[in-house]
Amino acid sequence: MSYNSYNNSRRRSYYDDNRGDSRVDGRWEKLKSRIKNLAEDDGFEIESDLPRLARSIQQLYYSYQDVIPDTIYKYLTQQPHKTQLYASLILLLSISYNQSDENDDNNDDNVGQKVLDYCLISWKECLESKRWLELKIGTNFFASLVPALISPDSFYETINTFIKVIEEPGVSSLRAEKAIECASEALMYASSFLTTQSKEKYDSYVSRIEHYIQNEDLNDVRLVLYPWVNLPKNNSSNKVDNCVDPIQIYGKTLRSLADSEFKEPQLPLFDIEEVLPTVREVDPALRTELPSVLIPADDYNTTISPNSETSRWKLQILEDDSIPSPESGDGVIIYSLLRDMMTLYNRNRIDCAKILTDLPTFIYGNLFDGENGYNLESTLVTTLLSELLSLPEPKHPKLYYSSLMTELCKREPKRVAPALGRSIRKLYTFIGEGLDIEIIFRLSEWFATHLSNFGFNWVWKEWIPDLDLPESHPKKTFIKRIIELEIRLSYFDRIAQSLPEAILNKPELITAPSPNFIYANEENPFNGIAMNMMDALKNRATSDQLTAQFDKIEDEIKVNASLPLNDVSAKKVSRDIISQCLLNVGSRSFSHFLNVIEKYMEILKKFYQEKEDRIDLLRSVDRFWIKNSQMKKIIVDKLLQYRLLDPTDVINWLFKPNDETFPNEIDDRNPAIAWSDINFGELLKTTLNKVNSRVYQQGLKLAENKKKDEEEASIAKAKSMQVDDEGAMTVKNEENKDNSHSQITYDNLKKEQRECFVILIKSFVEALEGVDSIADLSIEEYSNSDWDKWLSWSWYQAFLREYWPSISEAVETITTLSFEDMPNKEQDPRWQLWKSTLALSIRCN
Repeated sequence: MSYNSYNNSRRRSYYDDNRGDSRVDGRWEKLKSRIKNLAEDDGFEIESDLPRLARSIQQLYYSYQDVIPDTIYKYLTQQPHKTQLYASLILLLSISYNQSDENDDNNDDNVGQKVLDYCLISWKECLESKRWLELKIGTNFFASLVPALISPDSFYETINTFIKVIEEPGVSSLRAEKAIECASEALMYASSFLTTQSKEKYDSYVSRIEHYIQNEDLNDVRLVLYPWVNLPKNNSSNKVDNCVDPIQIYGKTLRSLADSEFKEPQLPLFDIEEVLPTVREVDPALRTELPSVLIPADDYNTTISPNSETSRWKLQILEDDSIPSPESGDGVIIYSLLRDMMTLYNRNRIDCAKILTDLPTFIYGNLFDGENGYNLESTLVTTLLSELLSLPEPKHPKLYYSSLMTELCKREPKRVAPALGRSIRKLYTFIGEGLDIEIIFRLSEWFATHLSNFGFNWVWKEWIPDLDLPESHPKKTFIKRIIELEIRLSYFDRIAQSLPEAILNKPELITAPSPNFIYANEENPFNGIAMNMMDALKNRATSDQLTAQFDKIEDEIKVNASLPLNDVSAKKVSRDIISQCLLNVGSRSFSHFLNVIEKYMEILKKFYQEKEDRIDLLRSVDRFWIKNSQMKKIIVDKLLQYRLLDPTDVINWLFKPNDETFPNEIDDRNPAIAWSDINFGELLKTTLNKVNSRVYQQGLKLAENKKKDEEEASIAKAKSMQVDDEGAMTVKNEENKDNSHSQITYDNLKKEQRECFVILIKSFVEALEGVDSIADLSIEEYSNSDWDKWLSWSWYQAFLREYWPSISEAVETITTLSFEDMPNKEQDPRWQLWKSTLALSIRCN
C-alpha cells in the first residue's frame, strides 16, 4: 500500500548539529540525516522506505548506541507533524530483530525497545520540568504506540493522571487547560485502538473533561480576554462574534467520537497497522508500561510580566470551506500542529515558513490537494494572524509573526498574497463591529510593517466609502494609524503617491510630519520675544545668559501691548515660549534634540520643578509636534528618561490635555482626550513600560547584589579568612551601605509604580462617567460621541488586561480611591469590569 501523502516536495534539513566539529563520521552523519529528514525525500514510500531506515538503524545501532536514542527523541519532539511516522519507525525497529539474519550478532537485543526506554526516561524528565509542549508531543507519540508497544492499561493511567489535574481543588484555569489539551490529543492519536477496546474507560474520561468545561466560570475572564468588546450586562449584541474556544472544541470532539463509535469526526491520522501490516508481528510480550507519574505544580508568576499563556479565545477569521473548520476533526489536529510548529521554530522564521508550506506532505488523506481540498495558504495565514491577535498578548514577539508572514509571502507569493488579502478584508469588516482596540492597535502595526516590505501596495480605494464614517469610528482610526506608520517607515511624499486622492483630501487622516512652531508666525503677539530667544540659542548662549533672558520673558509678556496677560497666563506662555524655542532648535534631528536637552538640563530642571509646570511642558511638546506623533513619543520618552518628567505627569496630561488658562489667541485647539487616536494608547504604554522597566531592572540589580554578597560571605567562611575585626567591620559596613542604597532605590521605584497605576485607574474611572449610556444601543446606531465612549471603554479594558500584573499590587488602594464612593456601584460597568479583572489572577494561580 502506498501512502501518497508523503511524496511532496521539500528536500532539505531544518537542523544543523555539525557546528565546529571537523571530525565528522560519514556513516553517522548520513544516518542522522535520514532520521531527521524522515519522509522528506522525493518519492518517499512509507511501506518500503521506512523499513529500510529501520534496518539501517539496527545495523549501526551498536556503533552509535550513545546517540541514536537521543537523536530519535529529539527529532520526534521537534517535529510534531511526524509523530506517527516516528511511532511507525519504533514499531519497525521492534520487529526488525525478529526478522534479522540468524548470524547477526545483534539479534539478541531489541533496538526498538532500547530507543523506547530512552524516550520514556526523557519524557518523564520533561514532565518533571513542566515542559508542557514537549510533554504533549511525547504523549501523542506514545498514544500512537498503543497497544503494540505501550500497555493500554498504563496509557489509560497516564490519561487519568492528566484528568486528575482538572479535579484538583482550586486548580488554576491555565493548568487545567494544559492538562485537557494533553489528555484530549492523546486520546485522539490512540483512536484507532479505541475503536475496538475500552470504550467504557474512554467515556468516563470524556465525561470528566466535559464536567470541568461545563462547570468552569468564564464570565469574568471572558469580559476581559474576549476579542469582542461588550459592556457588562449589555442588552445589545455585536453583529459579528467570530471566536473559537479550543478547550471547548476538545470536549465536543471527544464526545462526537464516542457517540459515533469513533467514526465522526474523521481525524487526519492513519492507522499504522493498516499502512504497515508487518507491525502486527510485534510480540505482545514487548509491551512497555508507561511510568507512573504525577503532574508537578505550576509556578506562574503574574507579578513579573503579563503571561501570554493566559489567552483562551482565538479569532476565527474565515468561515468558509477553504480552511478546516476549527470544530472538525481536521481542524482540531491541524490547528494544534500549526500552533506547535510556530512555537518550536520561533527562533528561525525561514525554516518555520518552509516547514509550514510543506505541511501537506505530512498530513494523511491529501487534505490540501486538488480543487476539493483545503487551501493551505489561507489556513496558514488565518492561523498566524489569529495567534498574533491573541489577548492579552501573543505567545511570541510580534516581530516574529510579522517576519514569518513576510517569509511565507516571499516563499509562495502568488498563493499567499490572495489568502492574505482575503484575511485582511475580513478583519477590516470586524473593525467597527466590536473588535477590541488592542487588536486594532496590533493589526495596524503589523499591516503597516507588512506593506513596507512589499512596496506599500494596497487597494485603498476599497476603503474610500468609509471615509464618511464618524470621526471616532474605529475604521477611520485604523486607516489613519496605518498611513501614519507607513510614513514613519518611509517618507511622506512616497506614501502620498500610493494613496488615492480621496484620502489625500482628508487632513485628519494624513498630514506631512513637520514642526509647528507657532511663534514663528509674525502675526503672533509674542513673535519678537520668541525670535530673541531663538537668536540666543543659535548663538550658543551659556546657561547663565539664558537664565537671565528667561527671567525677563514673563515680565515682557505681562506688559505686551498686543495681548496683555494676567500672572497665571503670562507664566504659562513664557514657559511655552521657552519650551518651543528649545524644541525648534532640536527639531532638525533626534541628535539635535538630545544635544539641546543635555546642554540646558539644569535650566530645564529649574523652570519645570512643579507638577503643573511639567504638564505645561508636555502641552508645549504636543503643540509643537502636533503633526508628528513619532517625534512626540520619542521626546516624551527621553524627558522621562532624563527625569525631567514624572510618569504621573504624562498620565495626568493625557487625561487632561486641555488648559483653560492658556490664551486661545495663541492656541485655540481646546484638545480633548484622544480616544480615537491610537497614539493616546501608545504614549500611555510608553510611560507605563518605562515605569515597569525601571522596577524590573532595579530588582535584578538588587537581587544580584544580594547574591554576590552571599557568595562572598560563603567563600570567606569556607576559606576561614583571617582579617582583623576593624577591617572586617569596614568591609561589612560598605556592603550594607551599597545594599541599603539599592533597596531604597527599589522601594522608591515600587512606590512610583503603584502611584502611577492608582492614578491611571482613577483617571479612567473619572473619564468613563456615563459610559453605560451606550449599553442598550446596537453598534450600527452609534453616533460620533457614542463611538468615543465605546473607544474609552475599550481602552479601559485593554489597559486593565495588559497591565494587570502591576495593577494587582495596588488593588486595595485603587478600590478605595476609585470605587469606594461610587453611587450604585454594583450596577456600574466600570466597577463590574474591575471586579472581572480580578479573575486574571485566579486564572493563573
